[in-house]
Amino acid sequence: MTINAENIKTMTKSEQAGAMPTVGSRLFSGPYLKRLRTYAPALVLVALCILITIANPNFIEPRNLVRVANSAAVPLTLAMGLTFIILLGSIDLSVEGSLSVAAMVTVLLATNDANANAYGWLAVIAAIAASTVMGFTTGIIQTFLRIPSFMATLGVWFIGLGISVYMLGGSAVRLMDPSIRDLALARFLGLPVAVWVALAAFLIACTVQYYTRLGCHIMAIGGGEDVAELSGINLRRVRIMAFGLAGFFFGVAGVLAAA
Repeated sequence: MTINAENIKTMTKSEQAGAMPTVGSRLFSGPYLKRLRTYAPALVLVALCILITIANPNFIEPRNLVRVANSAAVPLTLAMGLTFIILLGSIDLSVEGSLSVAAMVTVLLATNDANANAYGWLAVIAAIAASTVMGFTTGIIQTFLRIPSFMATLGVWFIGLGISVYMLGGSAVRLMDPSIRDLALARFLGLPVAVWVALAAFLIACTVQYYTRLGCHIMAIGGGEDVAELSGINLRRVRIMAFGLAGFFFGVAGVLAAA
């Protein structure tokens, strides 16, 4: 009986190579993968900005970056409200309805070219309050009537749009209040005021999510309703509060859009 020593050596080397961890396996497994997932959105954003800059060097100019930041103010504020709904494990399609109602209330109650109202910043408060009430209403409909969030928020979306179109009469109403218009036109430290409002909304959302009981309960329900209920969390109250909080951020975004 003969034994081929070369085959034994070859098999031994291949087994050793397979047993040794590669650079790729180290980067995409264990703590490295968790870190990569954590910073993945930021890395993708940086890579996208680099590609756009290569295609058009004017993109990185400060003036253009200010315009981009101003354009992102409304979507950022909307995203802060949607974050709590997603963490809750639900979906909210009423964004456009709440946004339109808040913008409509702002335009009609502040100085405009359609009526004689001139309530100034009271119009802003009323707009945010109206959107917040819509959020609470959505939460109540979903929890007490046991309607899925997809269907409930879809109905509120069309209701909000219908109310806005009816109140505006199908025509465009121009906002003429200079103090509210300054949200889009005035600047502070080189950035439009709307950008600072969006950043303030971001800080408020982070504070609620990480440093309040409501934020912890929202994340707990999103992780598992049964476990959260056994832990003593009032599911109905937290859901209603989450939708009301989302409505608040939608109202702020509506005011920025109207300005």
